[in-house]
Amino acid sequence: MSRLPNDLYAVKDAPGGGRGAGGKLRAGFTRNKTLLGVLGAVAVVGLALVARRKNAAGSTDGASTSTAGWATTPTAAGSYAPYDSSSADLYNAIQPQLEQLQQLARQLPPVDSSNVDSSKWYASESDARRLAIIDDYLTALGRDPSRSEVNFWDAQKFDLAGIRQRIVSSQEAKTTTR
Repeated sequence: MSRLPNDLYAVKDAPGGGRGAGGKLRAGFTRNKTLLGVLGAVAVVGLALVARRKNAAGSTDGASTSTAGWATTPTAAGSYAPYDSSSADLYNAIQPQLEQLQQLARQLPPVDSSNVDSSKWYASESDARRLAIIDDYLTALGRDPSRSEVNFWDAQKFDLAGIRQRIVSSQEAKTTTR
């Protein structure tokens, strides 16, 4: 019988400080609690709509009925369909969570985008290595690099001088008239 270490699923007190799969999973849930709550609410709404459609499809006894469920929707027999309150019940059930999410959103600090050039995708880059690669493209090739080009060079094992040398000696740099 194989024996797993006792601390495989142990989680330290600090968020994200756990070891093993359990600690990483718990840290992921802790970091993304709001997103998971929203996704859960969307899933509940989706399941309620699926159940409502199943019930509406299952209650047709050969007569043509509306799946909208409004009290004023007549059927083929001339009677009125019963009022379906499942959507109102669902909204009332998730309303406290929605209000809590709205409160959290109000507490977020406003974004100061006055000093960001939004026309450049790399305006949010803060890594000096990636910024140097972008600068090398602008200097040697006279154009902005694509994100995939920066990702490619950033993943290489070369130092910045080696990357710069390869960009400058590339076929594109030789054919670029500046």
